[in-house]
Amino acid sequence: LIDLREAEEIISEPFQGNAVHIPLSYLRKKKDDFELTKPIMFICEKGARSFEAAKIFLNNGYSDVSYLGGGNTFFKEVIKNSGNGAKSKSIKNESMNTVS
Repeated sequence: LIDLREAEEIISEPFQGNAVHIPLSYLRKKKDDFELTKPIMFICEKGARSFEAAKIFLNNGYSDVSYLGGGNTFFKEVIKNSGNGAKSKSIKNESMNTVS
C-alpha cells in the first residue's frame, strides 16, 4: 500500500494502516523501482491521486494495480462507523483492468 499524500497531509491526518509514504510527485520518478508483477495499491486523501498513479503504473506495464476509491477520507469514515455498532463493512478497492 502506497500513500501518495504530501508530508504535511500525513502529519495532520495520518493513515490508520500500514502504508509506505511516497508522494505522487516523487512516485513518477520512482515508478521503475517496483516489480512489474507484484500487487500495488495506492491511497491518497480522496482518491484522485491514487487513480492517477494507478493509470501511470498500468500504462507502464504493471499488471496488478489498484487504488482505494474515496481514499483516506473514506477509510476514516468506515473505521469511525465500525466502532459504534454499525454493521461490518468491507473496504473494496476499485481494480483498474483497463485504462482509457
